[in-house]
Amino acid sequence: MGYLLRGDSAFDSSDHPAPTENLFVLAAGRWSGDSLGVLSNGATQSLFETLRSQFDFVLVDGSPILPVADTRVISRHVDGVLLSILRDVSRGPKVLAACEILDAFGVRLLGAVMTGSATDAYYGDLQYAEDLPG
Repeated sequence: MGYLLRGDSAFDSSDHPAPTENLFVLAAGRWSGDSLGVLSNGATQSLFETLRSQFDFVLVDGSPILPVADTRVISRHVDGVLLSILRDVSRGPKVLAACEILDAFGVRLLGAVMTGSATDAYYGDLQYAEDLPG
């Protein structure tokens, strides 16, 4: 994606096929010191407009919001953000800080998904948990 944002190339979906029919993957490329500047040069909006005109859905898998400024810039061009929260790792105050940053940027928060649940966490408080195999 970096080469597209720098203007080194134009987007062509035939250059980005994936093994699944009607799925295309556009990798971000390598990080460079001028990444934030490239994202802020106006080409990001143009790229997203191109992607929206060619695809029904555009999904972006971004970096964490708190430590990576690039994600904040990209989030301004999406329809909404779904936070990924890691069980026993993500902390409430940091999740709240990420939500506040998104709000400050005018980004619509769609919700959150928690991953990394313990194997017995789902049934742990239910009476019949001891009857489950495994």
